[in-house]
Amino acid sequence: VEAFYKWESEFYKSAGFECTILENDSANPYLLFKVVGHDANTVFLYGEKNGGVSNFSVQTADKWTEAEKIQFLKTLFLTSAKDGK
Repeated sequence: VEAFYKWESEFYKSAGFECTILENDSANPYLLFKVVGHDANTVFLYGEKNGGVSNFSVQTADKWTEAEKIQFLKTLFLTSAKDGK
């Protein structure tokens, strides 16, 4: 998950975006980060479960706070990871 974030963040940074890690949970394992710039403000969650990788994002949710976006993504990943889906 961390290597994928590093690869992706290098791409975003080279295109003029700012990347910030919001949360890194090695126990579950997932990484939350945001990408800001060029009218974008996206929160991503990259996670791994049983050898599979998930990539979720909230791109357009102007009525949600950053905390609400984070909670939505964590719930989505942790629920799907727990259910094996």
